[in-house]
Amino acid sequence: MDDYMDNKDITSFSAISQLTELQELWIVECGIKEVPSFKENCLLKKLYLYSNEISYIPNLETCSHLNILHLSGNNIQKLENLDTLTWLQELNLANNKLERINKISWKKSELCSLNLSGNPLCIIKVYKIFK
Repeated sequence: MDDYMDNKDITSFSAISQLTELQELWIVECGIKEVPSFKENCLLKKLYLYSNEISYIPNLETCSHLNILHLSGNNIQKLENLDTLTWLQELNLANNKLERINKISWKKSELCSLNLSGNPLCIIKVYKIFK
């Protein structure tokens, strides 16, 4: 089941948490500032939230199957809440406000693609990317 939302008047995502079989979700160019919450063990594999007004990477630990996360074109300033996404293969954070990347650690990560283009990166300190 796929859902596509593209509307500037979206104010609530409470119904989304009820979609237990949802595997792909697009909320693009909607001006959202927060990410909807998902129920435990949700089946979501692909989450597209680009071109919004999101200022932080949400805690998506309930989305243990997530393998694609697109957050480009938002207002994200730091990398956080990624260590629980062990199945993540593609992460797009292009055109955000990332100025520095400090300690990154994804244990048992499947990450194949990381897009950081268009960010004002000044400092990159990668201590441990893969174990």
